[in-house]
Amino acid sequence: RYLERYRIDHASCREPFPGITGLLDDIATRGLPAAIVTGKGMETLVISLEAIGLSGRFHPLQAGSPGGLVKADAMRRVVAEWGIDPAAALSVGDHVADVTEARSAGVRSVTAAWAGHADTEALLAAGPEELFSSVAALRSWLANQP
Repeated sequence: RYLERYRIDHASCREPFPGITGLLDDIATRGLPAAIVTGKGMETLVISLEAIGLSGRFHPLQAGSPGGLVKADAMRRVVAEWGIDPAAALSVGDHVADVTEARSAGVRSVTAAWAGHADTEALLAAGPEELFSSVAALRSWLANQP
């Protein structure tokens, strides 16, 4: 019943943040992989991706656990699957835990502070490499990364 209600309620959010699709296109054009590591359950993650038209844009998908925070372990699994050094990966998150979990996994971290719920002061205090207040700013910064 929860998942049914989640799907219905997602009708009010049918698109990603403006600019996200172009950002993902840039990443794909550069031949770079993109994964999702989230605290959401797999079922709600799939519903969200379908609802906003981003299904198939990320691999792998790493979902949360009823047992608690598992993002660092999930990031380690992603970079292992990709066969890259964790320091070559970049995590884009919108919560303090995203920064600390990336650091624990040895992954570079930047923050997406464009959502209404973003606590910019707390995000900065967590020590990300960069903080972005817009998708366009992140997109520009990424375009200048090797």
